[in-house]
Amino acid sequence: LQGRTISSLRRRAKYLLIGLDDGWTLLSHLGMSGRWTILRDGVTTRPGRFAHGGEIGTGEGPHDWIIIHFDNGHTAVYSDPRRFGFIDLIGPDSENTHSMLCKLGPEPLPSSLTPAILNDSLIGKKSSLKSALLDQKIIAGLGNIYVCEILFRSRLSPKRIANSIT
Repeated sequence: LQGRTISSLRRRAKYLLIGLDDGWTLLSHLGMSGRWTILRDGVTTRPGRFAHGGEIGTGEGPHDWIIIHFDNGHTAVYSDPRRFGFIDLIGPDSENTHSMLCKLGPEPLPSSLTPAILNDSLIGKKSSLKSALLDQKIIAGLGNIYVCEILFRSRLSPKRIANSIT
């Protein structure tokens, strides 16, 4: 990454996509406990302590895996105490074929997910409605809390069979 400039920050499902000026993309997934912390001169942060000691996100903690120093003196630190997250570097024009991105369903936004698309995705699904909505191939980016809230507000049982929705 040395000498490169960040040109964009985007999200796809539960992934952070950091676009670089040469067309490459840094793909980041936080897992369950990961975080990015931005540090800058004159600002002291204390984002938390890990159960076995050591600061998280300071660039000096035992679970700070990636440290990026910027020309302006800022530092980005990727920390993940439980090691469920990951980072990958994707070549130019390779996002749509990357194994973690290529099979994702539409984003849960009105411009991407229509009732017809959702209906087509649930046809033949014999799993519970909750399991189907958590499937990233059906809808990208929904996690447990969002799905529970959606089903509660819709007054639908999470145990209902997915293909029974009309």
